Amino acid sequence: MEANRRYLVKVMYVCLIVFVSIFTTLYVTLFEINSDVAFLVYMAKNTGWKELYADFYEVNPPLIVYLYKLFLTPSDMGLLSDISAIRIGTTIYFLICLFLVYQLLRLVSKNALLITFCASLALFTIYPLAYSQREHFVAAGLVVYICNVWSSGPATRYGLVRLMSTLVAAIGFCLKPQYLVVMFLIEFMMIWKGRITIRYKDVLLISMWGIFYIFSVYYFNSGYIYTIIPISFDYYTQYKTSKSELVSVASGLAITVLPCYIFMRGIKWESEYVVLLAIGILATLVAYASAGTGFGYHLIPAITLSSTMLYSAGIIAIKGLVAGKRTINMILLIISLVPLSFLHAPYFRSIDLFMFKPSVDRLFAINQELSDDMIVDEELLLLSEELSQMTEEGDGILVLATTAMYPHHAIVMHSKLTWASSFPNFWLLPAEVNYDASSASQQAHIENIRSLVFRDLLDYKPKIIIFAHQKDNSTHSLTLLMEDTNIAQKLSTYEFHIKMPADDLDYFIYSNHGNK
Repeated sequence: MEANRRYLVKVMYVCLIVFVSIFTTLYVTLFEINSDVAFLVYMAKNTGWKELYADFYEVNPPLIVYLYKLFLTPSDMGLLSDISAIRIGTTIYFLICLFLVYQLLRLVSKNALLITFCASLALFTIYPLAYSQREHFVAAGLVVYICNVWSSGPATRYGLVRLMSTLVAAIGFCLKPQYLVVMFLIEFMMIWKGRITIRYKDVLLISMWGIFYIFSVYYFNSGYIYTIIPISFDYYTQYKTSKSELVSVASGLAITVLPCYIFMRGIKWESEYVVLLAIGILATLVAYASAGTGFGYHLIPAITLSSTMLYSAGIIAIKGLVAGKRTINMILLIISLVPLSFLHAPYFRSIDLFMFKPSVDRLFAINQELSDDMIVDEELLLLSEELSQMTEEGDGILVLATTAMYPHHAIVMHSKLTWASSFPNFWLLPAEVNYDASSASQQAHIENIRSLVFRDLLDYKPKIIIFAHQKDNSTHSLTLLMEDTNIAQKLSTYEFHIKMPADDLDYFIYSNHGNK
């Protein structure tokens, strides 16, 4: 009887995990693809297996591009659109990670299925527009890594599951090396507890994966090391956020999880796992604050680990309430659900608009153009419709000269246009750095950017050029480009079509003479 009950519980959890994964994969079709993901997928589609940065100036490392290349296989075979291939590939990757989590924990915890389910909720209920971003894969790697540590023991066997868990963890660390602080803090704790003798093999395997990746970047993508990394140190400063703001955000997230952590330690539920999660949360917040950029999606790893703990606490509380233990579990339920309602509000606030059949149709449709049955800003939809009347599949489009990624960049991928630029955006023209014409180095930098833009105009021959003007006139990036006579002369062959507002920008759309 007890065996049957355990089997039914196992089936229930597996069904719930599969349901959440399928639902999210369908749910995200309501939204446009993330703009950062869109450009990286464009890179993946238009490069070989080496020298990815020969024609592109992108700060993201090559590993994420290779992941997307793998996910694009069904699209290359004509089975799916490129957008759907990326989303389904992401879901499959996370399901593999969750399988590893369960296999690692099933021999060390009776709550292995519950923890796996909570990890699935944490991974799949993030902001839909952030689905498939680099930080999303970092979060999955950290979840697997923490379970790898917890499952370590003197009798640990090193089969395929353990090997794969170190690979997934290494992928997470290689995608964003600042998250190695998680590994440093946790392994330091293991040394302090005298468990280094049972951890050295896993640490060695993760390190070997990382070293292999570094050497592969050096040999196959040296341009990233010698070109992209140096200039990113100098010209990525426009995105820097004040340390006080970063620390405030990190502290706020830590405080929301602290009551739940204290409570779970008090009831002694899987104490070692809870401690490992807490160290992981702290370390991810340190990584977030130390990176210097305050983009919301950079919090995905910290939110994922925090939510894993909060979801676990919530389910424990519900089980306790069902068992009749009222007061203590009601408190635990409140201190878990309140932070969750805040952290995952972007996911749940539009869930009532989900409809099964239209989402399935969108997922398997080859045409992925934005439509009015999706959850997209009206300005974005209007711009997409305007461009669809002016372009055909494969036409080139160039946006001058935004220094940030906007949702409107995603139109290129949804409408199957060509990204007629070497840049995802003009991050090499920092909006907050005053241009000093007397500075020889800065003048040389500006001239280099101008030459690249002119080269793009000649090589890609974009049919559409969009001039992006900041409404608050906070940037002169466009002016710097237009001061070049070659660029100005080339742009003079385009005729003005229409002005359209978007966010804090005004888009002025130009097209080639004679093209509508």
